[in-house]
Amino acid sequence: MANLIKTVYALNKKKGWDHVFDWHGPVFLFTNENIKEYASQIPAIQGGKVLAVGAGGDHAFEALLNGAKQVDTFDINCLQELVIELKQKMIKYLPREQFMHFFLDKNHFFDPAIIWPIWKTLSPSLRLFLERFYKTEDMSMFIYHKSYSTCYSLDGCSYLADPQAYAELKRIMPDKIKFIHSDLGGLKRKLTQKYDAMLLSNIYAYMNQDIEDASTRLSRFYSDTLAPIAEDFLTQDGGQICLNYMWSVAQPEKVHDLMKNFTKYRAESIDDFTDNKHSFHAIDVSPARCDIMGFCPDMAVVMTQKTR
Repeated sequence: MANLIKTVYALNKKKGWDHVFDWHGPVFLFTNENIKEYASQIPAIQGGKVLAVGAGGDHAFEALLNGAKQVDTFDINCLQELVIELKQKMIKYLPREQFMHFFLDKNHFFDPAIIWPIWKTLSPSLRLFLERFYKTEDMSMFIYHKSYSTCYSLDGCSYLADPQAYAELKRIMPDKIKFIHSDLGGLKRKLTQKYDAMLLSNIYAYMNQDIEDASTRLSRFYSDTLAPIAEDFLTQDGGQICLNYMWSVAQPEKVHDLMKNFTKYRAESIDDFTDNKHSFHAIDVSPARCDIMGFCPDMAVVMTQKTR
């Protein structure tokens, strides 16, 4: 009942780009990150417990395909839980062709006939979300005006690019994926267990934007957010946090140098009294949307926690 009431309030709130990171904002249906390339380069995911940003569920799905034994999600926007449920149920119970038509074909976008066979499996909150769209056809409920636009790439997620990956995800998809309604700053108060890996997408890009110096900004994010979460909720030996995804990086060598220097600084810092040390490295990622964003590599920045 609480989720249903929250959904009613969220749907009645104003949508649009200026509310993207509100608890009631428009929803992302897919990621535009090349998750399939960098997730395979984060060893802590395989066989581990993973906490992923909610968004459209793609981070969680890719973690499952990379061998995660448990995946939980979190997001500041409570409506993203409904997107995750919708995609999770469709993958689990419907063929890939219908899934692709429903989300990515403008002639069948959110076609009610496609999901009618699984309608009774959907939560009351998700039904309310769908009924609101069918009644209003309000595209502002979604972050992109057309939602099936070229802002999304089939190449960035294994289950979208490869029918066999979709079939495997269908096979391993859990009945429910846990969702925690929280922003990153409040996450520490809501977590109840340790994770082997955390996937934070590009939340970092929207924090401490008033700090221009890259090293100072990373240091603030580390001390205020990463270190406190890692101390209590990240596996001590080998736990990893993918803390930022960067698109079309013109000078990737500068990012690599920053990660090396920051790792050295943290290892030598006299104000580091924790029982763990953290190393940082960046992964070069082939852009999934090079026709739009250019031909510079994307990059994923990863922090690894190791016992001293």
